Amino acid sequence: MTELTSTLLRRTALRFERKSRAIGIVGLAGQSAYALFFLAAAWFGEVTLCRIGCALIAAGLCYSISRMLRVLWRSPPTSGGPSDCVSFYRRRLTERRDFLRNGAHFFALGIYPGAALACLGWILAEPKSWPIAAGLALFCVGLHFAGHQINSIEAARLQKEIDLLDSDQ
Repeated sequence: MTELTSTLLRRTALRFERKSRAIGIVGLAGQSAYALFFLAAAWFGEVTLCRIGCALIAAGLCYSISRMLRVLWRSPPTSGGPSDCVSFYRRRLTERRDFLRNGAHFFALGIYPGAALACLGWILAEPKSWPIAAGLALFCVGLHFAGHQINSIEAARLQKEIDLLDSDQ
């Protein structure tokens, strides 16, 4: 590799890293706000089943936040040759792709059972509110499906970039 290619590759890897961190920080802020909301609902809620459900949702969000923090605080190599940049860039692309592909699995572990308990507690406390609870549950499922589709498209784009890196070597 020439020096120009090495410099270009390092710049591309650093740009990707900055973009990934910016997206991660925005996602982290949003997840933190949701976690605080559900923690407050678990603490101040009136219906016990709803409080348990909100606590499970908050626990699922906190687990998601911890995974995001683990990925965000890795630093790119600032020195080294082109092979260091290529391996770092490939590793980060692979991590991001896997995070997007498998995000729903770890995210859903606490959230879906918690949402089911919270909705059940709401319906048991106010039986006439079942249409609102069912509509909210359908909206959440639709929102999750849309997020999964967006993540799948982005994961496919990242896979194409990984394949391009592999074909260059």
